[in-house]
Amino acid sequence: MSTTSLSTPDSLNLRSVGVATLLLGAATCWALTQAAGDKVAYEQSRAEAAQQFKTALAQCGQQSVRDKDVCQATAKAERTKREQRAEALYKGTPEAAHKARLAIAQADLQASLRVCDQRAGATARTCKLEARKQFDQAKAEADQASRNRLPIDKSLGETGRVHANDPRACDTLEGGAKHACLGRAAQAASSP
Repeated sequence: MSTTSLSTPDSLNLRSVGVATLLLGAATCWALTQAAGDKVAYEQSRAEAAQQFKTALAQCGQQSVRDKDVCQATAKAERTKREQRAEALYKGTPEAAHKARLAIAQADLQASLRVCDQRAGATARTCKLEARKQFDQAKAEADQASRNRLPIDKSLGETGRVHANDPRACDTLEGGAKHACLGRAAQAASSP
């Protein structure tokens, strides 16, 4: 039987590191699994979005005038995405998720149009048409997700865009229609 003490300086350092690691992991898991209405997580997410926006703007200041405009638009779009996701998770309603998806699509459109402004002639027109096409698609996906009453995806922090072959799109269907929808989703998932 050993009589070594557990409170040696080395064992305390290992325990401190272990406790710190455990707390960091718990904080990360908590942030990913925040419940709807979690005001602390909501405010923390908004504060992080504001801080990251300030950092991004500072980096934009070091770029040329042409690149600075695109950089600032991209930073604004990222801030909007983070804030809208945080708000949708906080409110926890399909309506809030729909509003967030639309705001994110609009922010992406504005950033894409800034990139297109850097081009000239037919390339610029094609770029703007493609940006608007992507916006229209994102808007249609947001409307589909709203009809299916899908919330913002908490674990990924993504908008949870719903495609026709996404199994979540089948949630509101019943009977044969739901079975056929799930079959299409499974077939799409198994195809390369």
